[in-house]
Amino acid sequence: VLENFSPEGFEHHLRVAREVLERSKGPKVLAIWAWNEWGEGSFAEPCRAFGFGYLDAIRRALTNAPDQHLDIVPADVGLGPYEFAFPPLYKTSWEFERGPEGWDWGMGIINLRAEGGVLRFETTTRDPAIFGPMIMARARRFPFIEVRMRTTADDVAQLYWRTTTIPESEATVFRFKVRGDWRFHTYRLPVHTVRTWRGFIARLRLDPANRPNVKVEVDYIRLVPK
Repeated sequence: VLENFSPEGFEHHLRVAREVLERSKGPKVLAIWAWNEWGEGSFAEPCRAFGFGYLDAIRRALTNAPDQHLDIVPADVGLGPYEFAFPPLYKTSWEFERGPEGWDWGMGIINLRAEGGVLRFETTTRDPAIFGPMIMARARRFPFIEVRMRTTADDVAQLYWRTTTIPESEATVFRFKVRGDWRFHTYRLPVHTVRTWRGFIARLRLDPANRPNVKVEVDYIRLVPK
C-alpha cells in the first residue's frame, strides 16, 4: 500500500489473506512485508503516527491472543528518547570531511568509515553498494555526477538513483569503467543521457565494483550543474 495506508486497512488485507490460506491446500504460511522498509510504502513496526496499531492488527486478524495486553516502549525501561537529525534534503555534494554525511552501509561491504576526508570501505560480495541520504534535487539542473575515488581492482562501477516517481532499478543506472591502480580518478558521468534522469532525484547509490576483496576510498560525490 503506497498511500492512504492505515492499521485498519492493513487488518482488512490480513483477514482476506487468512481466508485465502484457509481455503488453500498448500502450506499455511503468510509472509508479512515489511517491518521497517519505508521505501515500500507501508510498515509494521511501532511508530509515532500509529503506535502499535499494525501489530494489533496482526494479533486480531491472525491469532487468538486476548485483546488486553501491555505494550512496552523504550522509555518504560529507561531508554531513549531517540531523535535523529536528518541531513538537508537539498544537499548536492558530499566531501566526507565531517563524517559519512548520510552515506551508509548498503550491502556487501565492511569497515565503512570516514577518515582523512575520504569514505573508506572494503567489498565482500559481487554486489557491493553504499546508499546516499534522501535528497531532493531537480534532475535537469544537474546533468552530470562526479565521483572521485580510488580502488584496487579494474572493474565496472554503477551509479543508481531513484526519483520521487521512479524506483531504483536497472532502468535508473549509469555504468562506468573504474581503474584499479589505487590512484584517485575523477569520473564525470553524463547521467542526463539516461531517460530516467528526470523529475526530482531522491537518492543515489554507488556500486564501486562487482567483486569481493576490493578496497575503496571515495573522495567526493557531486551533482554537477550545467
